[in-house]
Amino acid sequence: MDMLLLLKAPGHLLTGDNLRGDVLKAMGLYDGEMPWWVQSDVLFTNKHEFVGLVLYAGEPDAAVAQEFASACDPRIARFLPHSEAAKLPRYQPILGKDVSVLELRWSETEPDQEQVTQLGDYWYYPSSHPAQDEYPCAWGYPQIDKILASKRLTLPELHY
Repeated sequence: MDMLLLLKAPGHLLTGDNLRGDVLKAMGLYDGEMPWWVQSDVLFTNKHEFVGLVLYAGEPDAAVAQEFASACDPRIARFLPHSEAAKLPRYQPILGKDVSVLELRWSETEPDQEQVTQLGDYWYYPSSHPAQDEYPCAWGYPQIDKILASKRLTLPELHY
């Protein structure tokens, strides 16, 4: 099973087989690089529901992460400066000094935990040569079922 999270309003989570081929082609989306080097970690609930991703941004990348969040559906993307992220129990044991957080979530359910996963995920743009100030419009991960099984996670019933 593949996952594709549409980041622009209205944000939406798609799951299914061969999304990387069929759906991306139909939507005219292209692979691209993340605006700063980062790998995604997973956000989940105490019920082991996989509800989102977390991306960390050090001080030099925090402004880019905040602009990226502003370019996305506010239900999906949430930027937390270090001062706010440090107050959340899920980040207290791992948050470095002056590190901010960008959460990408497909459920209203508040995550309880974060787990370092460093997903080898994909970022998609509406053009094959995105402008320097353009942000991804979608996130994807092929065969997410393997990650879910290895982490003993499920997708929530209700998602955007």
